[in-house]
Amino acid sequence: MPARHLPSVVDLLLGALDPPERDVVAGDLCELGLTGPRAAGEVLGLIARRQLAAWCQWRPWAALALIALPPAMMLSLLTRHWADVAAFSSWFYIDNWTHAYLDSPAARGDLFDAVTTTAVQCAALVVWAWTAGCALASLSRRTVWTSFAVFAAVVFCGTIGTTTLARSNSANAIVFSSAVYSSGLPILFRVALVLLPAAHGIRRAGREPALGLAPGIATATLAVVVTALVWKGTGSAVRFGWRWSSADGQSLMAIRRFRDAWLLRWLPFALLIPAFYVVLRATRPPRALR
Repeated sequence: MPARHLPSVVDLLLGALDPPERDVVAGDLCELGLTGPRAAGEVLGLIARRQLAAWCQWRPWAALALIALPPAMMLSLLTRHWADVAAFSSWFYIDNWTHAYLDSPAARGDLFDAVTTTAVQCAALVVWAWTAGCALASLSRRTVWTSFAVFAAVVFCGTIGTTTLARSNSANAIVFSSAVYSSGLPILFRVALVLLPAAHGIRRAGREPALGLAPGIATATLAVVVTALVWKGTGSAVRFGWRWSSADGQSLMAIRRFRDAWLLRWLPFALLIPAFYVVLRATRPPRALR
C-alpha cells in the first residue's frame, strides 16, 4: 500500500529513508497493519540503525570536519558581524531618512556603497551556504540531515558568550537598543541567508548528487568571486566581531595576537572548501567518491 495511506507522522519519518527502502518499509507496515505510535516506533528504530551504520564509515566524519564545522563557525561570525554593519546602515538611512542623503554626489555615493556592500555580503552568504549544503549531501547522503543539524547549531551557537566591538561600544547603544537590530537582524541573516540556502543545496544534491561539469565550475567560480569581493570583511568579522563578553588581560592579549596572525588572512578558504568539493564531485564519476 502506498506511503500516503499511512499516518502523516509515519509518512514524514519515512522521508528520512532512501526512496527504494521507503516504499518497501511503507508496504510492510501496511501489510502488517501497524499504525500510530507502534508504526512510528518501528520506523524510528530503523532510522536509528541506519544512522549508526552510516556513522561507522569515514565519509560522515569527513563531512563534519571539512564541510560542516569550519564554514559553520565562520558563517556564525560573519552573519552577526555583517548584521551589525547592516544595522548601522538601516538605522542611518531608514530610521533617520532625510532627502539630504540625495542632495550631494558624496552623500549619494555613501548610500550606494552601503547598499552594494550589504548586497554583496548577502550574496556571499547565500553562495557559501548553498555550496555547503550541496557538499554535505554529496559526501554523505544518509547522514546529511544530522550533519545539517550540527551545521545549524554551530551557525546559531558559535558566537554564544561573545560580543562585537560595535555592540560593546556604549556610543552605539541607540542602534542596538532596538530588538530588530540587536536580535532580529542576526536571526534573519542566519535563517534566510544561511540555513534556507543550505537546505536548498541539500535537496538539490539529493536529487542529483553530482552537478554537471559546467554548473560545478560556474558555482565554484562564483564562490571564489564573492569571496574575493568580501575578503577583507571576513577578517574584520574576527578582529571586530568576536570579543569575549568577559575576559582577563591575558586572554585579550592572546586574542589580539591571533587576530594579527598571518593565518587570519587565509580563514576565508574554509568557506571555499565546499565549493572545491562540488567541482571535484562534478569532475569524477559517482563510484570514485563513494
